[in-house]
Amino acid sequence: MKQLWTVPLALGMAVCALPSHAQSVWQENEVPLPGPLQRSALIPFDMSTRTELQFSVDASSISVGSDRVLRYVLVARSNSGAENILYEGLRCETGEARNYARWNPSEQRWVPYSGTTPWRPLSGVAASLPAARLAYLAFCEGRTPTEPMERLLADLRRGGKNVGLR
Repeated sequence: MKQLWTVPLALGMAVCALPSHAQSVWQENEVPLPGPLQRSALIPFDMSTRTELQFSVDASSISVGSDRVLRYVLVARSNSGAENILYEGLRCETGEARNYARWNPSEQRWVPYSGTTPWRPLSGVAASLPAARLAYLAFCEGRTPTEPMERLLADLRRGGKNVGLR
């Protein structure tokens, strides 16, 4: 019987993951770049931490691949209006995230990161706090992506799972 272990996250949730020898069988799909940002589809979310940035996700970009990676476009906007727009992936199974590309506004195109960016944990020094927050609010149900997509989007718009539901 395979043992499971738990990775605690900084935002008060835990994601269970299989031991590393079981993960070696997993293969990530080829990742096509998304279309341009759909500003009309942006859903803001609260980081619940002190930050000068406002975060949102392009709802039209959210997808779950056959490799069980949830991919999405993340927008981080400063009070001065400067934006970082990233295409990211989240593995609920392992509690990890990675970046695929960034939007270059002057060229109006996605620029893939050179080489392969590593998967980084949702907790610890190299943590991706926006990805961890999205996992907690709406993207993950334990070790699996939230399904169906309508439920994930409803949770995100509501500000979290079961918020305001009685």
